[in-house]
Amino acid sequence: MMRRFSPILLSTLTFTLIAWTGLRGQPKISDEDRLYKLALSYEASGDLPGAARTYQELLKSDPDSRNYFEGLKRVWLQLGRFDALAPVVAERLVRFGNDVDLLILHAELLHRSGKGGEADNAWKSALSVGAKDVDSYIKVGQSQMGLRLFDKAVAVYEQARQRFGRNSLIADRLGRLYAILGDYKKSANEYLDMLSEGSGRLSYVQSGLSLITDTPAGVEAAIEVTQHLVEVRKGRTEYLELLSWLYSEKGDDSSAFEVVKRLDRERNGRGSEIYAFADKMLRVGKYGEAIRAYEYFLKEFDKDHPLTPSVVYSYVFALQQRYSEEGNLSKVAATELINQYREVLEYGKSGSIGEGARLAIAQLQADVLNQPEEGLKVLESDPFDQRSTNSLEALLLRADLTLRTADILEARQLYRQATEHQGNSYEAERLRDVARLKYAETLLFSGDYTEAVDSLTVLTNDVGSNAANDALDWLILLQEHLKKDEASLKHFVDGRYQMRRRDWKEAIISAEAAVAESRDESLADDALFMKVVALRNLERYGEAVETALQIVEEYSDGTHADQALFLAAEISEINMADTERAMQLYTRVLVEYPISQRATEARDRIRMLRGEGM
Repeated sequence: MMRRFSPILLSTLTFTLIAWTGLRGQPKISDEDRLYKLALSYEASGDLPGAARTYQELLKSDPDSRNYFEGLKRVWLQLGRFDALAPVVAERLVRFGNDVDLLILHAELLHRSGKGGEADNAWKSALSVGAKDVDSYIKVGQSQMGLRLFDKAVAVYEQARQRFGRNSLIADRLGRLYAILGDYKKSANEYLDMLSEGSGRLSYVQSGLSLITDTPAGVEAAIEVTQHLVEVRKGRTEYLELLSWLYSEKGDDSSAFEVVKRLDRERNGRGSEIYAFADKMLRVGKYGEAIRAYEYFLKEFDKDHPLTPSVVYSYVFALQQRYSEEGNLSKVAATELINQYREVLEYGKSGSIGEGARLAIAQLQADVLNQPEEGLKVLESDPFDQRSTNSLEALLLRADLTLRTADILEARQLYRQATEHQGNSYEAERLRDVARLKYAETLLFSGDYTEAVDSLTVLTNDVGSNAANDALDWLILLQEHLKKDEASLKHFVDGRYQMRRRDWKEAIISAEAAVAESRDESLADDALFMKVVALRNLERYGEAVETALQIVEEYSDGTHADQALFLAAEISEINMADTERAMQLYTRVLVEYPISQRATEARDRIRMLRGEGM
């Protein structure tokens, strides 16, 4: 008769059977595995001696294990235990004598122990074992380079070239080695040989040659080799492109341009290479070379050339930048520039070039000719593309010029429109930040301090805002002086308003009133610094210097003292041509304010005035 079991008993038996089967199926962790994990944890935690001991124990139990050997090797190399590692490697070579990496390591350890001859034999053995693989030669060369055995590495790579023929990896390593050894001509030859593979290698070749172009002898060697190849490999214009780049690296932009003219002819570029060179010079601030290239283009190509509008605009812009850099952008020069920008408009008032020309004309009329109303007419004569950043820049400039005409309410409305512009570029966001700050400032100029504080606070809450620091400066000023020093604060704010309007005389009057009524040094030195800037704009340079030095004397611990001293030196140098006094004042910046942000610039100015290299 069949026995009946209760359901509970059956369930218990089933569960026990399943659990026993599962446990039986789990792999048993060996002692070696636990030790290996322990060694890895020692290594990861930085306990290298503990890791070494554990790896040694593991390697004794399994001498053929690659993992245990690699672990011990890593640790002992980090600890510098070359003497301990050497016999382990030698013993392992008995079993793995055809391991190229092991032979190379053996050679390195022999060299470190002073056995140079034996090391050379070990490297030769590695090359013999890996004779059919170029990687073996590369590994041996790298090993020798790591030990600063540069001549030996050169010999290995040359041997590899003889065996395997042209190889860019070998050429690159030889180029680096010859650069280290100071054999710049051979280094240049190695990299230039890569260019024979095609123009697509040009950027790689330039990267390699940059190892030697930072030394006069190196760049001269590279130029010599390239000049030869230009003539030997005629029709290969990439060599001309490289030669122009090398001249630029040398700082010889004149020769670089002569090569570019030839490059443009041989590529039938119809001025595209000329324009590219000029544009590069403009971007790096070499306005003289840019102007020369633009003038050459305008002489060689007619007005119907598709690049002519861009060239004319960039040419006039380069002229303007050079005037500004030299500090001699006079009204006569500004008028001439305006006329030249108007020539650009003959090609069209729309598009980035036409809009850029109109912006430049308006800026020159307002800033140099002091005719903000005329600037406004230019900006309002034709619409700007509302999708472009130029339209936002034009709107912001309109607001600035409207403020110059003393129409604060209209200016405020324009600044508000600028903050709502839909441009999504980084530049558009930066300009919107500027508009937000200037909007808040118009509230200050009108005496609406409460609303101004709200607007400025919003700006400071946006940590990504470019105008946050300026907004914070205003808030600190208001917090410190609004209640206890309101009369002086009002004069200071009026002065800032007149500075924005470029009414320098009224700004000076307001600054002096702020100082006279100030009960706090921090506001007084702010006002005096504003006076210095206004005096400089009025070309009253002597008074500007004396006022700047007054700040240094009376408010030496103030926020403007270091800047005032530097500004006094700069005015002495640039506006008064008093080199001796400028040197004295720049030196005072270094001595009295050594950690100032202006100290580095002061040091550079001293070197330049002394005629020393920058």
